[in-house]
Amino acid sequence: MKIVSWNANCKFREKYKEIAKLGADVYVIQESENPETCKDTEYREFVKNGFWTGGIPFKGLLVFSPNPDIKLVLLDWKTQDYHYFLPVRVNDEFTLVGSWACDPYVQEFCDFIHACKEELNGNVIIVGDLNSNVVFDKDNIRTGKTHSIIVEELKAIGIEDIYHHYTGDTQGQEKVPTFYLYRHLDKPFHIDHCFSNPKNIEKLTIHARWQWLALSDHLPLELTTR
Repeated sequence: MKIVSWNANCKFREKYKEIAKLGADVYVIQESENPETCKDTEYREFVKNGFWTGGIPFKGLLVFSPNPDIKLVLLDWKTQDYHYFLPVRVNDEFTLVGSWACDPYVQEFCDFIHACKEELNGNVIIVGDLNSNVVFDKDNIRTGKTHSIIVEELKAIGIEDIYHHYTGDTQGQEKVPTFYLYRHLDKPFHIDHCFSNPKNIEKLTIHARWQWLALSDHLPLELTTR
């Protein structure tokens, strides 16, 4: 199964036809419109097999499949206070946690992980814009909630950062960025991630900037499950 995560940088209703060309079975889209309030009927139809969450109608988190035969079930993990994380069971096969760590970024992701730790196991895939990297550890060290801490805590239960697992890159020294601040090529960061047991993921691809920077400051993250 192919999963694509992408922060669309808003106005996803005008961009979904481009991401659809990747032919994913399931999409995790940050900064997307609420289908229930969007007036674009084609957009609503395309994303209707899915779930959306957000505080404002034009900038939320969406997990959906364009294929009506793919079964998505929103799980009740008792983590409702963490508004931009959607745990979804896919075809009764695995659990996909669509993620968008907003302000305060890595601290919110760390709190979410702690809140649902009993649910995390080798059958879970966490993917999304986590606004997180060890280069920001110094800004969060006083809180005890850093990217390095998350990486170690998840690794202890068999859940790894898939990009680093397969590339061997050191945390904070990633050769391939996922985000360009203000779309400036001299301001690259690796802040979109997939965490899972490596046995679940056959391949991870970060799409080329020249194809996507005209649409967003983030690049799509594509996963192929085993």
